[in-house]
Amino acid sequence: MENSHEKKYEILFMGPVIHTDEERERVIQGLQARFNLPQESAIQLVRRAPIVVKRGVTEKEGDRYVEAFHSIGAMVRVREYSRPNDMAREGGAMPYLPGEEEKYCPWEDLEELGFFEAFLTTLKEALLSPTRFYRRMPTRGGFKSPLIFGLILGVLGGVFSLTWQQVFMLRLGRFPEMATTYFVGIIIALPLIVLASLYIISAIVHLCLTVVGGNRRGFEATFRVIAYSGSTDIFAFIPFIGSLITFIYALVIVIIGLREGHGIGKGRAALAVFLPIIVILALFLVVALSLLYKLSEFL
Repeated sequence: MENSHEKKYEILFMGPVIHTDEERERVIQGLQARFNLPQESAIQLVRRAPIVVKRGVTEKEGDRYVEAFHSIGAMVRVREYSRPNDMAREGGAMPYLPGEEEKYCPWEDLEELGFFEAFLTTLKEALLSPTRFYRRMPTRGGFKSPLIFGLILGVLGGVFSLTWQQVFMLRLGRFPEMATTYFVGIIIALPLIVLASLYIISAIVHLCLTVVGGNRRGFEATFRVIAYSGSTDIFAFIPFIGSLITFIYALVIVIIGLREGHGIGKGRAALAVFLPIIVILALFLVVALSLLYKLSEFL
């Protein structure tokens, strides 16, 4: 039962830490992404600051709100609240801000759930409810748990993909011995390949995220997003088109994960994901044009 004598607090939103147009826009986008506020409500909230946005919270809940607002570049004050009819002097009251969900990931609760329940629940939530999953995902807590999850799914997906490749090559009847040697060799090296891929992809995405100004919670948050997006590797069990489905769905989930994990807008998250592709295409275009120019000179 809740302690009726427990102190209650209210959250006073003070606006952006730095009062520039860019920081105001960052806070507005953060309010939309972090608290699911409509754009107009987020804009009004920033305009009306300082303003009370939540009342009757516990000290622990207040600390979570402080962390949430700081992550989007906003300033808040937590003060004791004891009179329900006491309206805030600063700008009136606007106590409609949704509550933050407890940070929780089933996979990181192995002791309570057990391996299979934790694994299957995490897989289901990450695939079917990615917005809620990544909103609740802890952005701190170490690399070990997400790394193991990503490693399991990556190896599993790799085995599926390689098996279908092996079947395809054997059905063609070409180089069966070479196909078998290739299959065995890759399977042996697969854990190391997946391990390296998780860190390399995370580093590239995090660099792009920093370039577009979306790095709010550090590399660990980005790594966790990438590792848990490995849930899409399960689609590799589908013959031949499974890898394509995995790739496309992974792009979608990573965008959602970065948006929720770093508390940024979906446009910035999408740009961070597609920036490496854009750069590669641009380099390819430059090389192709250079070759065409050289060829025209030769002719």
